[in-house]
Amino acid sequence: GADIEYTTDGGTNWIPYTADSTITITNNGTYHVKARQTDKAGNESPVSAQKDFTIDKGELLTKITASTSSGTYSTNTATKKIEGRIEFRKPVTIEAGAKVTLNVNNNAKQVSIKECASGAAENSVFTFDYTITDGDSIANNAKLDVVGWTFSTVTFKDANNANVSVAMSVPAAGNGKRLNENRDIYILTGKPTIADGKITLVEENNKPVLKVEFDRAITKLSGNITLTQDTTAGNYHVPAVLTVDEYNELVSNSNSVGASTVSAIISGAYQKGVNGALLNESTNTLENDTTTKYVLRFNINDTEDTTIKLVSAFIAANKHIVSIPVVADDVSVVNDNILRIDLSNSYKLPVKGASYTVTIPANLVADSVQNKNEAKSAAVNAPGVEKPVIRLSRPQYTINGISNEKTVYQNTLDATIDMTTAQTATMRIDCRTPGANIRYSKRETTSAAVTVNERGTTTFQTKTADPAVIAVNTDYTANGQISLASDSAVNTYANASGIKVAITASASKNNKTETAYEFAGRTVLKFRIQSYWGFSTDNSGNVTNWGNENFDLSVDGGTLNSKQLKVWVMGGDSPYGGNTKDPFPLSWSDPSHFMIMNGDFPNNNNMQSTWYVVTWDITAQTYHGFAIGTVDYDAMTQGPTQWYIGENSWVGQKTNYILYPGETLIMDTARTDPSYWFRGDRPNYR
Repeated sequence: GADIEYTTDGGTNWIPYTADSTITITNNGTYHVKARQTDKAGNESPVSAQKDFTIDKGELLTKITASTSSGTYSTNTATKKIEGRIEFRKPVTIEAGAKVTLNVNNNAKQVSIKECASGAAENSVFTFDYTITDGDSIANNAKLDVVGWTFSTVTFKDANNANVSVAMSVPAAGNGKRLNENRDIYILTGKPTIADGKITLVEENNKPVLKVEFDRAITKLSGNITLTQDTTAGNYHVPAVLTVDEYNELVSNSNSVGASTVSAIISGAYQKGVNGALLNESTNTLENDTTTKYVLRFNINDTEDTTIKLVSAFIAANKHIVSIPVVADDVSVVNDNILRIDLSNSYKLPVKGASYTVTIPANLVADSVQNKNEAKSAAVNAPGVEKPVIRLSRPQYTINGISNEKTVYQNTLDATIDMTTAQTATMRIDCRTPGANIRYSKRETTSAAVTVNERGTTTFQTKTADPAVIAVNTDYTANGQISLASDSAVNTYANASGIKVAITASASKNNKTETAYEFAGRTVLKFRIQSYWGFSTDNSGNVTNWGNENFDLSVDGGTLNSKQLKVWVMGGDSPYGGNTKDPFPLSWSDPSHFMIMNGDFPNNNNMQSTWYVVTWDITAQTYHGFAIGTVDYDAMTQGPTQWYIGENSWVGQKTNYILYPGETLIMDTARTDPSYWFRGDRPNYR
């Protein structure tokens, strides 16, 4: 019936004991167990002999960690030394000279282990110092970790002060004891680099995109990424057509190219004109694009660089280079380590489907600890293909029998007009993408003649059907010249006829195809004078008579009768005033933009004759009138020196008989009532 007590700490604390119970001790430590009992009368027994024992269970290694905080470190950071800690549950001894191995890619870094401050009680923590050097990095941007050590056992003292050796290996991942599980420490030294094959030019959503992949996360600094097009012989093609802004920018460039300037070369190689046609998908027919452009002269190849140094001029103007500031909105960082450059907006490639050298300058980007990148260059091929350009050579009639040595009087009498030189036009096809496969098709139709021979108050149906576009069906040879309307003669008034040509060209490369169109028109305007186109003037040049009367006029070298003058075509893209399109081949007031007609007077008594003009220059609907005038030595470029406007009843309704490209339009004075037809206006001079 006595009360029993026991102590595990040598008598400091006593604990009641229940008879026949079992006492479980689980915690590690050294225990000093005694017992005693007290009877009902309060008599206390002597204390039992002391029993001593030690419980020491569980892994000795607590964790591997670091005194250094989590972060990214390099030779550029204020902290250049990582202080690691190996922590044990109790004081242990590690063999002298032991080292740990770190997962650092620079000869598998090994560093020595050292104990903390002296004293056995503190030997539960061992430290190691890792000093960062250039070239240190960790694969795949992983965290710093201890991946091995040179010791295999540790030793500690048991309760009897005997040495106990325990096997010790680097803890497995996942139990929270690894260095990379206790600290997020990253090591970045050296420069961000770009491995071979990591500069690529791809297509995303039909847009070219340049991608530059670095070996680590980066941020943008400053500098320009450049793409330089391959300009070796045969690989660089100059543009066959320039916009007005492109042309003006080039001709304002004064860079030297040999003994010439870019401005002089460009202005000599290109001429103002129109080019291209638009497809009407509902009718499958074409309409000329009449916006002003500058077109490479027909006789110049798009790779010509022997005589005129055209390619050199574009290179001197840096038209083969695109330079993109890394700070531009079109340059972004994706996936932390990839520069993505959009080349579809402000920084378009000079030429699709061409080869380029990409240059990444040094110090363009930096990693998270301000290591700056090394320079890198790589060759890439751009996706896509450029749209081809169809160039036309539009021939003109010629004026024969005139000479610089002759007077206006003699030139006018001797002049003969040859329309056959305007019979056949020529086309060629250019594409700026080197190695593109070019094909073409052309469909030619002869336009039916439309005759206007009376006054009308409603629009005459003067436009005939245009040819439909057909699919490309013929391979094109580089710099080839293809004739248009070559089998349709225009050597007489009767057989002169308008021709309409619908042209399609395609360029293919990189599984891409681009298509372009051109509409060529051989336009014929005929003028049949059957009666009443006489002129008579007073001394002031005013009309005084109608009908078959004529008048004499004094010109250089003699006196010409009005019947000895030639018929000229006047006109424009508006009925009366100046033209809205620039350039336009006709003018109402500028004789240098008059067209002479082929014809003659059958006798000296009246103005009756058949006249016609053949031209490929009409590219838009045209309003026209007639004049008679002289032929000087420079009449091909400057028109008549002296001319007289012809007027008739249809002039007031010019909008009713429009001349369209490729049409055959006949103006016929078949009516005999002179009130319907021509009168002479006052003379004009240039």
